This record gives sequence, structure tokens and C-alpha cells, in this order.
Amino acid sequence: MQFCARALVLGVLALPLVGCVSSSKYDSRWVSSELGRMAGHDVPLREAPQANGKNAFVPSLPHDAGDVAALTEDGAVSVALWNSAQFRADLAQLGIPRAELDDASALPNPNFSFLFPISSRQLELSIQYPISQLVQRPWRIAAAKYDVERTARSLLQNGLDAVRDVRIAWAELEAAKGRRELRRRAEDLLRQSSKLAASRFGNGDISRLEADLVEAEALAAGELSARSVREEGIARTRLRQLLGLAESPLGDRLDVATREVPKDAPVTWPSSSAWPWLHAPMYAPPSSRSRLPESA
Repeated sequence: MQFCARALVLGVLALPLVGCVSSSKYDSRWVSSELGRMAGHDVPLREAPQANGKNAFVPSLPHDAGDVAALTEDGAVSVALWNSAQFRADLAQLGIPRAELDDASALPNPNFSFLFPISSRQLELSIQYPISQLVQRPWRIAAAKYDVERTARSLLQNGLDAVRDVRIAWAELEAAKGRRELRRRAEDLLRQSSKLAASRFGNGDISRLEADLVEAEALAAGELSARSVREEGIARTRLRQLLGLAESPLGDRLDVATREVPKDAPVTWPSSSAWPWLHAPMYAPPSSRSRLPESA
């Protein structure tokens, strides 16, 4: 009777543990909110839409992206995370350790067996309860929680890497556009100079060598201008791939908003506290120089 009473007490005390379910704050919403906080703007969650009765993902633009023909840097980051298949796949991986956490917090039901006395067998009554899992449960839950946190922070790092790649690609496309425009202007000026040099050579003002040098500079400028067009196309294709618009009609109108600096913008110089070496003397005074030992 005492053994049965003790078993009953242990069973009653263990009932709250059976119904207790552990949870973790590191879910997909935590990853999205932390990524948005570190990236500088919100990163909304998106479910894959249904298209033609199939589970097909259709690239689109989030509400805060703006016009794809004049995409800002923050807008490019938002579009990339909105359409990134890798980011959604990483978020889906977070469900595996969370399921393991639920499994670690769960306990199997106790096994109760009762046998009636038959022939020589006596009356048997047994209750099997997973005592070992009750003892190991706190450590299993703690290990599962650490695994969930590790996976969530790893996914956060992957998202930050994607944000970094998009920002670099956006800056490269903006720089490629600027180079193309500058090289086009340089080509126009050198071609005009080449025509002027050819006219002066026809009038006998300059020699043939001087006219050929100007023509060579114009040809080199034309080659650089053509190369800048190809570089801009490569940068645009890379950004389009990172934004998930490689096969979407939206990618045909992809362009970045060029940031123009106003001509009357004031030029600010760093203070001496920011760069202490800026106002340091170029040469040290003679008194501070190391003296060589005088020879006897």
C-alpha cells in the first residue's frame, strides 16, 4: 500500500510536467524583425502565392519598394528579401529545431498493465512511467532551445550577408552608370578634338603625328565607352539576379535611382578630434629626434 501511495503521489506531481510545453522566441518573426532592425527597415514575411492551382512563386514588389525603374538602395534590399527563395528556404529550416524542441518537452504516456489470475499465474498489476525522461527532460529542453537559437542566429547572418551583397550590387550598378556617362562625354569631347585636329592638319597648323595622337586618344575613349556599357549590363544582370527578378518582366525595367550631389552643397571637413594626424606637424622638432651616440 505504501508503494502504491508513493507511486500515486509521484504520478500526480508529474502531471504538470506532462502538460508543460516549452517554447522559444527564436522563430521566423524574430529573424525577420532582427534582420529588419539591422538592415535599417522592416522585412515583412511573405507566403508563396498560389498560381494556376499550383504552388508556384511569382516574383513581385513589396509595398515600400517604390518604382523598379528608379530603385533606391533600401528598396533593393526590400525587394531582394521579398523575392529571395534562399531566404524563405532558410526560414523553413527553422521549423526543424523547433519541432525537436517540442519533442524534447513532450513525455510518453505511462504504461499500465493488469493481468487477471489464470491457473497458476497470480494477480499482476504494474505501472511503467518514464522516470529517466523526467530526469533528463530539463537538459533535453535546454539543448533543444540552444539549437533553435543557433539556427535562428545562423539564418540571421545569412540574411545579413544577402543584404550586404544587394547593397554592393546596387552601388556597383550606380557606379557603372556614372562611369558610362562620364566616358561617353569624354568620347564626345575627344572625337570633336580629333575632328579639329584633322582640320588643323589639313590647314598645315599641326603635324601628322600630333593629329594621329589625338585620333588615338579618341579611339581609346571610344573603347572605354563601349566597355563601360558592357560593365553596366553585367552589374544590372547581377543586381537583377539578387533581387529575384531574373525571369520576371519586372526585371526588364530595373534601374537604380542615381544620387546627385547638388552643386552648392557645402564641403565639410573632419574635425581634428576625428583625424588627429591631420593637424600634426609634418616634421618633428630637432629636440625630439633621437641622437646617435657620440663616438669616443
